[in-house]
Amino acid sequence: MVGARRVVGSLYRECFGRQVEVEVSLAPSPVRSRDRSSRSKRAFDFRAATYASSVKTSADRELGPFESLIHNNNHPPRQSSGSINMTFNVWKHLTTAIKNPDWASYNLGIFICMRCASIHRSMGAHISKVKHLELDRWEDSQVQRMKEVGNTAAKNKYEERVPPCYRRPTKNDPQVLIEQWIRAKYEREEFCHPERQNYLSGYMEGFLMKRGKEDSRYQRRKFVLNENEDTLKYHHPCEDCGRATSCIGRFFDRLHLKNFARWRYHVKENKEPKGVLRLSELNVAFAPAKIGHMNSMQLTFMKDGSTRHIYVYHEDPEVINYWYMAIRCAKLHLLQVAFPSTPQSDLVLRLPKDFAREGWLWKTGPRSSDVHRRRWFTLDNRKLMYHDEPLDAYPKGEIFIGHESNGYCIKVSNTGNGCKEARFPFHVVTPERTYSLAATTHEDRACWLAVIQQTIKRPLTPQDSTIEATLVRKRTSSNSISIFSGR
Repeated sequence: MVGARRVVGSLYRECFGRQVEVEVSLAPSPVRSRDRSSRSKRAFDFRAATYASSVKTSADRELGPFESLIHNNNHPPRQSSGSINMTFNVWKHLTTAIKNPDWASYNLGIFICMRCASIHRSMGAHISKVKHLELDRWEDSQVQRMKEVGNTAAKNKYEERVPPCYRRPTKNDPQVLIEQWIRAKYEREEFCHPERQNYLSGYMEGFLMKRGKEDSRYQRRKFVLNENEDTLKYHHPCEDCGRATSCIGRFFDRLHLKNFARWRYHVKENKEPKGVLRLSELNVAFAPAKIGHMNSMQLTFMKDGSTRHIYVYHEDPEVINYWYMAIRCAKLHLLQVAFPSTPQSDLVLRLPKDFAREGWLWKTGPRSSDVHRRRWFTLDNRKLMYHDEPLDAYPKGEIFIGHESNGYCIKVSNTGNGCKEARFPFHVVTPERTYSLAATTHEDRACWLAVIQQTIKRPLTPQDSTIEATLVRKRTSSNSISIFSGR
C-alpha cells in the first residue's frame, strides 16, 4: 500500500459562508471495484485525524461537535469502492456544521451543496465539472486538484472584487439570486474583471414586463435608471416604434429625405415618461412566489403620501438580476453623497431589503360591531401595509411602526374574538389608535409578533422619520382616503 497522504480540505457551503477546516488523511482502500472498466482505479477513503490539533474551525461556537468527535472517534471508517467516503461520525458532525457539502466541482476545486451542484451542472462541463463525494468515482488527478485549491483559495480568487452594493445570497434567498451569484463568479467571472460589472455606472435602460395598475395583464415597458437625476422612469414601449421608423427612415434615406426621417424618429423618442420613481425612496425585492414568475421583482415607492407597488419581470434571469443590482448600486452612491461621514458598512445596511414578512391576517375595526376581514399584510421596513389582494397596486391602509419609546407596542390576546378563522388575535398599539389583528395559526402569529417586536425595538433612521412625517401629514389632510382609516 502506498503511504497515506495528508489533505486539508476547506469544507463549507459555497453560498452560505460558514467555513470549517478539517484535516483528513487520504489512504488507498483495500477494496477493489468489480467494474471491469474501473478495476485499475484506486478507491480512497477520507479518514479523520484523531488529534485535536487537526481540527480547525472558523468560529468558536462550532468547536463543540468536533470535541466529542475527537475524543470518541472509535468507529472504523466505511469503505466503498471507487468513492470518497468519510467515517459516520465525521460526516454527521460536518453535515451539522456546514449543511451537507456532499458534492464537489473538481476542476474548480471546491465543495458545494446539492442546490449549488444543480446550478453548476447547468453551466456546462466547460465551466464546472461536478461529482458526488460518495456515489461517483474519483481519479487521482481530481483528488489532487481538490487538495491544491479548496474553497478558501477559490473564494479569494473568484470573489476578489465583489462590489459593496452586490447582495450576497443566503440559503433562504430566491433561486434567481443564488443562480446569478454562482454564474457571476464562475461563468462570467465578474468579480475577477470589474469591467464586466455593467450595473455600476449609475445608468441603465432596457425593457421589462410590467403589470397594469387596473388589470392583471403585463405590458412591455421601457425603464431608464439615472443616478444623476435620482430617478427610475418607465415609458410606453418605443422599441417597436423605433424599428418602424428606422425602416421608414431607411426608405426616406434612399429617397434623400433624411431630415424628414430624423424628425419622425425624434418625436417618438421624446415622449414624456409614464411614471417617475425616486431612487432615494425606492425599495426593490424579488417576488417570484407572489408574481408567479421566477425572474420577477416588486418595486415599492412613495407617491402622494401613500405607497405604490409595481410588479415587473423579465424572461432572462441575468437581466432581472442586473436591474436589481443597478438599483442597489445607485442607491448606495446617493447615500454616500448624502452622508459622506457615515461608514460604508452602515450605508450598505440601508440598501433595499426583502420584506420582513408577508401573509394573510384578519383585521377588524375599533368597534365591537366591526366584522373581521381577510387582508394581505406586508411589513416593508416600518410600514405595515394591508391589501385586498397580494398584487394590488396600492395598499388599502398603512400603519407606521415606530420606536417603543414613542408609545408603540404589541399586545397578545388569548380570548375569543367572535371569528372562527381568526383564532389567534393580537393588537398593534400606536399613539393614534390600536389595530386589532388575528392570525389563523399559533405559529403564524408568533412569527408576526417576532418581526413586529424587532421593528419596534430598532432605532429610527432619518429616512424613517421622513416617512413617518409623510404618513402623518397624509392622515391629517383633507383627502377622502386616509391611510390611517379603519378600512
